[in-house]
Amino acid sequence: MDDQERMTKAERLYVAGQGPSHQGSPARARPKALSVRQPWASLIASGRKSIELRSWATTYRGPLLVCSGSALWRGADYPIGPRGVALCWVRLVDVREATPEDETAACLLPPPDYRYAWVLDSPRPVREASVKGRLGLWTPDDALLEAVGWES
Repeated sequence: MDDQERMTKAERLYVAGQGPSHQGSPARARPKALSVRQPWASLIASGRKSIELRSWATTYRGPLLVCSGSALWRGADYPIGPRGVALCWVRLVDVREATPEDETAACLLPPPDYRYAWVLDSPRPVREASVKGRLGLWTPDDALLEAVGWES
């Protein structure tokens, strides 16, 4: 089975530039969201950061709404973007053990407690919408999905 066959309909539309859309997909295909501190959230949205380092793994793969948290990452030497808003869609394509070689793609050397590299691709901007950040991987409600342009 090739990658195209393994992808959901929503992922195929997303990758083809015809989404994001989950129209006609079952409820389990709803996208997930992740709150990320600035400046990392803006670096993901710009495409400069393609690896997000986390202390935990997930089995989820697919469309991911990146939202900037209200807190800042202290000591980061990058411009600070907007906080508390949805910024972009990415596709979470893999989660694996982090390595020192991830430094460039992650925009920092992996700290010891951040064991997992979440591999992201295809960042696509959204209409900015206010978001209250949450811990972990979460499911955006219908109002947020509508605000950022997710077709239902």
